[in-house]
Amino acid sequence: MKKIGLLKNIQRCARGYRDYSNKDLMWIELIKRLKATRMSLDDIKRFADLRHKGDATIDDRVKMLLLPECR
Repeated sequence: MKKIGLLKNIQRCARGYRDYSNKDLMWIELIKRLKATRMSLDDIKRFADLRHKGDATIDDRVKMLLLPECR
């Protein structure tokens, strides 16, 4: 997920291990659920990009979730 840009700005602890916040874990759980719907990684990436742009993209994200043909 990190390689294709789905996980951004993950903090690291003093020993160098990733230190996931609750927000990070919730995002990972959503990614897993999107994959379970058979959404392609390209579409998940598109969804992530829209999410990163903020609330102005909520309608587009809802369409992606409700209408598989919009993917």
